[in-house]
Amino acid sequence: MAGGDASWRSDPLYPPGATEVGWTRQSLYVPMRDGVELAIDVYLPEAPDGAAPAKRPAILRQTRYWRAPQFRALWRPLLDRPTPLAKRFLAAGYAWVDVDVRGSGASTGVQTSLWSDAEVADGAELVDWIVRQPWSSGAVGALGDSYDGTAAEFLLANRHPAVKAIAPRFALFDGYTDIAFPGGVPLVWFTETWGAYNEAIDLGELSRAFPWWVPIFISGPRPVDAPDGAERLHAAQLGHRANFDVRRAAREVVFRDDLPDEMKRSAADWSPCGTRRPDIEASGAAVFSVSGWWDGAYPSAATKRFETLRNPGSRLLLGPWNHGGDQQLDPHAKTRDSEFDHASELLRFFDFHLKGAANGWDAEPPVHYFTTGEGRWKSAASWPPPAEPTGFYLASHGALVREAPVAREASDAYAPDPASGTGGTSRWRGLAVPTWTSYGDRADADRHNRVYESAPLARDLEVTGQPVLHLWLSADAADLAVFAYLEDVDSEGEVGYVTEGQLRALHRASPPAHSFRRADARPLVPRETAELVVELLPISHLFRAGHRLRLSLAGGDRDQFAPIPGAAREWWIERSADAPSRLELPVVARD
Repeated sequence: MAGGDASWRSDPLYPPGATEVGWTRQSLYVPMRDGVELAIDVYLPEAPDGAAPAKRPAILRQTRYWRAPQFRALWRPLLDRPTPLAKRFLAAGYAWVDVDVRGSGASTGVQTSLWSDAEVADGAELVDWIVRQPWSSGAVGALGDSYDGTAAEFLLANRHPAVKAIAPRFALFDGYTDIAFPGGVPLVWFTETWGAYNEAIDLGELSRAFPWWVPIFISGPRPVDAPDGAERLHAAQLGHRANFDVRRAAREVVFRDDLPDEMKRSAADWSPCGTRRPDIEASGAAVFSVSGWWDGAYPSAATKRFETLRNPGSRLLLGPWNHGGDQQLDPHAKTRDSEFDHASELLRFFDFHLKGAANGWDAEPPVHYFTTGEGRWKSAASWPPPAEPTGFYLASHGALVREAPVAREASDAYAPDPASGTGGTSRWRGLAVPTWTSYGDRADADRHNRVYESAPLARDLEVTGQPVLHLWLSADAADLAVFAYLEDVDSEGEVGYVTEGQLRALHRASPPAHSFRRADARPLVPRETAELVVELLPISHLFRAGHRLRLSLAGGDRDQFAPIPGAAREWWIERSADAPSRLELPVVARD
């Protein structure tokens, strides 16, 4: 690995050792307008004896994964405390508020949908409650990873004046393409696994889905601190049996605008990029988008959020990370623990926007990203940074070349291998379960795929942005899925995974911004050549001189994605002058 991912910063404004502070916790129910009661935990830095509570900004985290677990008695003294991130914020003088969203944890109510209108409206009432507290400065920020990060983004849709800044981390922006159907292909491993975990969490029956050892430590969500807390928790969990099932909802969807009976809402209704986007922008709050290059499809979510929203003061941070950012990855190195101090960067952001701190945040470029292969942090004024689209054409004998084809007829036959996959430690697995994300040497995996490879590079080649594959093909059926992997082959022949993209042919209309809507469905005409434009997930990677670019094509990923019903069993990949299949890479000029 060329370099670790420790921050580019060297100043000690927010030292990671500053986590030891006394704290108090108040656990209670806050009633909502319709009678639903939300369980919340409020953590405050411990005040000196007799001192009045200081006025503090608050960080709000709304979660459907329990605001806090109930550890079994043996482990409770060691584990029942604020998270390490919360402790960093408490040490910096913040209040920290954890909330079970309606229909989850110890909260009452039913979860009728992902980020339902009722759940979004709850956020405004929670902020009202926070600013009424004697310890509140009147300023509120929100953050979270994954589901919790999207809840933070939807909080802005209420346009509450107290909410000044949010940090959605490792979280979706477009729920259809970023998580459930990347490229229109069902990410069935995730939806089925996540649904099973949600059910186990909601019912407090962890043995339904979790590893055998988890119930040894945890019995369920922690009740609120009240004499009848356990009874109220039990009653709430009985109500959660009516929660919607994301597994059934996903099985009913093919197109972005489908309305599954299980939710009666389309992806636009539960995606921040959808119907609530104008309100999110109108909030005026700063948005700090954070993701990693191996964070499912969320690096695309983070870049789209940053490019789309016009909220002043917004930032983008993209690192060499998995989902959650605790691991550092590189195509030609073993996965290792991340060295990046996420809490320090978040404190800079929230201190500037919630406390008015003069910490230099406003003088910095809005984009920071890490280039793998080089092991270096970089900054930019926008995303993507300036780059030259550079074509690499599919050629005879599995070559990938810079010269456009001149032949009028040239093609390669390919029969997709159902054994093709990315294994149990891919970028997708960390979205639902803790796993050590790793690809290793892809040489064996590529034996199932159709491979095109360049000659050794004469000089270093930096690819930063979103690669795009223009694939011309014909097939023996009306539908199929294309999976495209960009890989780095080193001088020893080791094949390192860089990024990937997929597209279901049914959704090929209107490239590159595919609509995925039912009205735009366009099945293939068997044996008729068509162009499929496949957007790969964004990346910043340096291909070293002497390395080779590899494009590996497959018709499926058996480990993560559902097979396409009736998919073509044979393709003819065109590489002629009239149908020039090519990979376009955003190449950054280097000194």
